[in-house]
Amino acid sequence: MKFEKFRQVVKNAAKDYCSTVKRMLARKDGFGRDEILGTAAVLIIAAFITIPQLKTFADTIIYALNSWWTNTISSRIFPTS
Repeated sequence: MKFEKFRQVVKNAAKDYCSTVKRMLARKDGFGRDEILGTAAVLIIAAFITIPQLKTFADTIIYALNSWWTNTISSRIFPTS
């Protein structure tokens, strides 16, 4: 159920974004293709920088949780005989 709501929100956001881009491209007051292409380039570059860092962050979190479980939970709280 929550996935359907999420999908609907994403669909509406995409539809709103497309209509905003169409409106901006039709305007003659200076905001147009260059700004939209610049924004797209910034988002693409940010994705190339952010995604590898997220993998490193996730690896660090998993290692820390594994270490915490082994050193604290397993050995101190639930020691085996």
